[in-house]
Parts: sequence; structure tokens; C-alpha cells
Amino acid sequence: MNRAPAPRHTRVLIALSVVLLIGGVIGYLQADTEPSIDRVYLPNGGGAVVFDHAAHTDLGPDCIACHHPLAGEIVADCVDCHEDGYTADLMEHEDLVAIEAHTCDACHEIAPDDEAQNCRECHDGADVQQVYHQQCNGCHLASDRDRFATDDGQARCETCHLQ
Repeated sequence: MNRAPAPRHTRVLIALSVVLLIGGVIGYLQADTEPSIDRVYLPNGGGAVVFDHAAHTDLGPDCIACHHPLAGEIVADCVDCHEDGYTADLMEHEDLVAIEAHTCDACHEIAPDDEAQNCRECHDGADVQQVYHQQCNGCHLASDRDRFATDDGQARCETCHLQ
């Protein structure tokens, strides 16, 4: 035989439900004290990019792999890797950095400061696009060519840019 709960139990259950409901609403409405930087929305003319910073932090050896203030000193000569007579003036800097196997630290001394830097501190808008493409495409094409490259080896834009 089923009995109806005693009125005292009913009041306790109602009070507990109200407290939990109020706590849930307050928790939901309360603003985060620190904004999340795990996902960054980068609007641009080629289609916005949603960059998942948290996913990339596990891929690189350290922050400086992407965030780097370059110390202007050149620490390597071209002939360290290439045949005699090969000099940097044979190519423009943009052409050198476009080569997948070339990295900034192969020629430049990287400052020991490993604090993250904003690209726009050193690069203007058009240059930032080149820097992003160089950084992103270099890693993407090296790590997962099937996903990030077209059949002819060019970067597959739509894997990063939202259309």
C-alpha cells in the first residue's frame, strides 16, 4: 500500500529543490572571471579561421615554436647547408621562408624569452597573413599532407578557412 509522504518531507524536498534551482541559475548567469583563449576566431577575407589553441599546445615542443620574437642576428651562413658560393641574396626573404624545409631558427637566433608574442607586434596586416600561412601550412603539410593538401600538393584552404 502506498502512503503519501509526510508534509514535513514534502517541505524539505521543495526547499531543497528551490535551493538547487537558484544555485543552478546563479551559476549559469555568473560571468566567467577569465575569458577562455582555447579557441580564437580570426576573421579575414579568405574565410574566417577558428583556431583551437589548446589542440595545438600539445603538438609543439614549446610555445616559442609558434610565438617567437626574432633577434635580428643571423647565426648561420647559407653555405652551412648549401654548396659553396650560395648566398642569401640569390633569393628574396619571402622565397626563402616559402620553402617548407626552411625555418626561422635555421638562420636567425631566436631570443631566449619564451613568452608568447602577438604577431602584430612586429608584422603589419598583410605580413601577418604571410606569417600565418607560413607557420600553419608548414606544420600542416608536414604532419598530415593527406588532410591539408590537394592532389597537386597545394594547401587545402578549406581545412582551416570557414566558407
